[in-house]
Amino acid sequence: MFLRIAFSTLFFQSCFIYPCIGAMQVELVGHMSLHTGLLYENTEVGGLSGISYDPGENIFYLLSDDRGFRQPARFYRFAIDFSTVDGSGLSIKIRGVIPIKNSEGETFTAGSLDPEGIAVTKDGNLFISSEGVAVKQIPPFVALYNPSGKLLEKMGVPKDFYPLPGGSRGVRDNMGFEALTLSPDGRSLTAATENAIVQDGEPATLESGSPCRLIIFDTLSRSVAAEYIYHVDPVPEAPVELGGHHLNGLVELLALGVEGDYLALERGFSEGRGHNIRLYHTTAVDREDSTGRILLSKKLVLNFDSLGIPIDNIEGMTFGPDLSDGRQSLVLVSDNNFSNLQFTQILVFAVSL
Repeated sequence: MFLRIAFSTLFFQSCFIYPCIGAMQVELVGHMSLHTGLLYENTEVGGLSGISYDPGENIFYLLSDDRGFRQPARFYRFAIDFSTVDGSGLSIKIRGVIPIKNSEGETFTAGSLDPEGIAVTKDGNLFISSEGVAVKQIPPFVALYNPSGKLLEKMGVPKDFYPLPGGSRGVRDNMGFEALTLSPDGRSLTAATENAIVQDGEPATLESGSPCRLIIFDTLSRSVAAEYIYHVDPVPEAPVELGGHHLNGLVELLALGVEGDYLALERGFSEGRGHNIRLYHTTAVDREDSTGRILLSKKLVLNFDSLGIPIDNIEGMTFGPDLSDGRQSLVLVSDNNFSNLQFTQILVFAVSL
């Protein structure tokens, strides 16, 4: 499928440059949207919660968080041609949709997983994470797949994350492994919960944040090498009506060059107010919490409210190819929740040193 996004939905903001890590700068160079209900090979292209770039194929992999209730759990291959950014629009080609399989080689039973994170390896395989389904005591997982969606291997997730009946342990529903990232050298894989697991504390509220647990896997031994704690902010804004739905959580990480060094994406939502998206630089500090886990500090890079454009439910983030001026692209995608009141949004930033 070929899509050309009209120039009216592509907006360039070269006048806004945002200081970032050290001498790094992040500049918004374009954004686009896809309408809810877009179909490709009899699947609805929506719920895009994770994105990862394969430089070898020059392909973006985008993971849908459809739990199998619309179509089987799946990921898409997108080709985005940045060289066509010339005022006529940005060219996108959907190059395929691939269902992910369980250990029996079958598509997952509807409601048996909640796919959220995706990371492409140097050899073209894919790590995929599921938040689990806590209300059914289905544990989260992190697994390696080939590009055809065949399960190759599951990582050993500690039992701490497995939910128990009554909610006395493990991930909370819809707050499990939302973030997933590989280190630049491919040696470590980090999965992170959106909010605290039950043993670590409460979910984020208007008054307080929440300690998210990060697991760092050694990709050679497949063992857990470390665990970190990242504190998300309190919910940024109260809902319009008392008792309205509100949340804040860690929705994506992007590993940088040093161990424990990430870009972290937080997503807040308050009913009647909308979404608040913030990008942080987070690094490991020389201290631990009471359980001996390494703590992460954080520094605000960008509050997306300052961009001056409508922002939807941004959940996925990846580095992309170099742009024509030599700067590296940073690409983000929103999960439209398959809602006609939302849209799939792609933001493109240029990163320079």
